[in-house]
Parts: sequence; structure tokens; C-alpha cells
Amino acid sequence: MRVAFLGDIALFGRYTTKSDYKRIFSDIKDRLSNCDYVIANLETPLTIEEKTIGGRSAYIKGLPEDCEILKYLNITHVTLANNHIYDFCDKGLFDTINALQKNGIQTYGIGSDYSIISDGKNKLCLRGYCCYSTNGRKIGNSENNVNSLEYDKVMSDLAIDKENGFKSVLSIHWGTEHVHYPRPDHVRFVHDIAARYDVIIHGHHPHVIQGYEIINNSFVMYSLGNFCFDDVYTPKSEKPLIKLSKDNKTTFISIIELDNNEIVKKEVVPLSFCGDEYSVVDIQELNLGEISSCFNDLSELETRGNNELKEYLSSHKKERDFKWYIKRMNYESARILYYEHECSKKYELTFQRKLRNIETIG
Repeated sequence: MRVAFLGDIALFGRYTTKSDYKRIFSDIKDRLSNCDYVIANLETPLTIEEKTIGGRSAYIKGLPEDCEILKYLNITHVTLANNHIYDFCDKGLFDTINALQKNGIQTYGIGSDYSIISDGKNKLCLRGYCCYSTNGRKIGNSENNVNSLEYDKVMSDLAIDKENGFKSVLSIHWGTEHVHYPRPDHVRFVHDIAARYDVIIHGHHPHVIQGYEIINNSFVMYSLGNFCFDDVYTPKSEKPLIKLSKDNKTTFISIIELDNNEIVKKEVVPLSFCGDEYSVVDIQELNLGEISSCFNDLSELETRGNNELKEYLSSHKKERDFKWYIKRMNYESARILYYEHECSKKYELTFQRKLRNIETIG
């Protein structure tokens, strides 16, 4: 069984059926067509709904017909456990699921929803989680919410999968945006999992690559970066809220070959988007070695991550004048701060505190 993993997919801007997407993705399509299954994080609802959920700095979406791009790329499964899938309320989510199902694309990551892949020799259980640290809306433990990354819940799911003979594939939306280094608590969490289970972790959200790690019989991709994502605009400014940098246009595809649920081969395909074309680049350009060098030195990992975040925030402050801040002093901004505070509390309660307790006991 050959399974490919892709990073963040956002179907808007240059990535819609109105664009020349077949030319843009032609070379990548050939690589993915040789895979039995292709798994990605779908970041945009696919809907005509215009009502937004509120409490977000930006809202992104595609249209139901943009499923054609996913089919063209041979994408068979998408996780919906991310911080943008509810941008256009319940209607946006349900429209998305309906459009994907009509096109034969399976979904997981909403509520307790998961997806099974089996070919007789291999049995995979795909589970999606969204970390509270991403400050998304409707993340939590209920039927139609985005499935939350909670320590106890993940460990329970892993135990169930192992008992039923499945290899767990965890698609996790986590990490700090525009920072190449994973959060230390996420690395601790991964190492804790890999000490007990053989898993595949499919990470996304930072919009830049964060490298990969092989631990025992587990393969961990902390963040594959943006597979396709355009500049993000809001009605408040003619300038983009987020203008993609070179790092945002660099990604990698992981292709994993399995036999009897064991990983027998791994291929990492580094890609860069320039102009309107994707090109395969030398893997050395991704700088994965430097990123991965501190996975076992959490203090160094935290220092590098904090420094990169400070540098990113500082560069953005230079682009924002007094008028920019005045426009954002409103009720919507207050809601954003409120939801960020609530998510921070839940992150501490259901993940960080649990992780600290386990380490103390250990």
C-alpha cells in the first residue's frame, strides 16, 4: 500500500476551478497518481454560504465545484479538523462534507468521526485532531464540533486502534504559525506516544515546514507546510493580511509504503512554488537537518522557536501603521481576544497539564 500525505490545502485565490489548475499541478498529479491513497488537510470550507461565524481575523473558503481539484490530484481522504473549517458556520461545514462525499472523497476529524483504510494486508485508522492553541471556533468534544487535541482522548483512541489491529494515522492541526520549530510540548507528546505505539503523525497548521522524525517504528511529520495556499485578504485593507513568503511556498510530500501495517519505505518529495509552477528542489534547501537537530533538546527547540516568532512579529509590526490598529479596535477584535483566552485555558487543562502530570509520574 502506498499512501501520500500533503500539507495545508486552501481552495481560493489562484487555487480554484477558475484557474489553470491542471497546468499548475500537472507534475504533482503524476507523482500522486501512483499512490493508492492521498491524504491532506482541507483548510477551506467549500460552500456558497456568506454568513461568517465571527471571532476570526480572516475567513477563507472555496466553492463546492472546487472538489474537482482534489479529484484531479487523486486525493482520497481529507481531515477537516482545523481552525478554518467552521469559518462559514454549520452551513459551510455541512456543504463541504456533502460536496466531498458526492465526489467520493472521505472525511474525518469532525466529532468522533474517523476513516478506515484496509486492503487485506494493511489496516489504517485515520483520526483528525485540532489543537486549542490554533484558536479555532467550535473545537471541542461534541458531535458536530472539530475534534479537539486532548491528551486523554488521543491515548484512548490509540488503545482502541491497537486492540482492533489498526495502525493509527493521526492528522493533527497544531504548532505556531510561520515558525519552523515544533512546540516543545508537542514534541514531548509525540515521544510519549511513540514509546507505546507505532503511529504515523500527519501535522499541519504552521504554514511552513517543521521537519519529520523517525522514532522506533513511528513516522512523525510535525508540519508539511502549505501544499497550496494563497495570500489572505480581508475587507479592512487593500493589502493582504498575510502575504506568502518563500517559506510559505515551500512544502514536502511524504509517500509511505506499508506492508502488513509496517512502514517499509519512505519518500520525501521537497517542492517549491514559484510563479505559477511547482518544482522539485534539492532536499538540502528545506534545511530539515537543522530543524530536526534539536528535537531531543527541548530547551534549544524552545529558544529557536521563540526567536523566530519574535522576528516574524517584528517584521509585521513595521508594515502596520496607526490607522491599521484603529480599524481593528472594535467588537469583533474583542471577540477574537475572548476566544483566544478560552482556547488557551482549554489547552492548558486538557493537554499541557495532563502532559506535565504524566512526566511527573514517570
